[in-house]
Amino acid sequence: MTSLPVAPGQPIPQDQIDRVRLFLGNIDFRFAKTMPRIPHWYCVVHPSKRETDPQLREDFEYVVHFIRHYGYKGEFGKTRYTYFDLDGWKYWTMGDPVEATLILNREKIGRHTPEEQAEIDKWLNLDSRQADIAKPNDPAGSTKDKGKPWSTSL
Repeated sequence: MTSLPVAPGQPIPQDQIDRVRLFLGNIDFRFAKTMPRIPHWYCVVHPSKRETDPQLREDFEYVVHFIRHYGYKGEFGKTRYTYFDLDGWKYWTMGDPVEATLILNREKIGRHTPEEQAEIDKWLNLDSRQADIAKPNDPAGSTKDKGKPWSTSL
């Protein structure tokens, strides 16, 4: 793995930006449909995929290190994350150790493309309709995920 410079404020070498850009351009991000009111996309890189594809492991871990090294601290609710902005997107991970990191998130900076907005609207409309439906045995709605409103299986 190419080492990242240690000195804060040092310009980011173009070859490192190019490597991150190449990786981000070759992975599929999924819309986080369980959180349509906080529109963002994510990708999951499972450890089993990293074990069978050493290049994927190296590139993914490189991007995680890159974000954490060059990024800036920000808060979402009561949690602090390290973000990095590139090509109109804000990227972040959940803060797990690099080897345990599975998820890479991204959020659009500025206006969404019509396609992105259509996907957001589709899930917002579905979310609104589902919120209006109460379960027959629970007039207040399902309590299954109370306390974990954005739970999802990955």
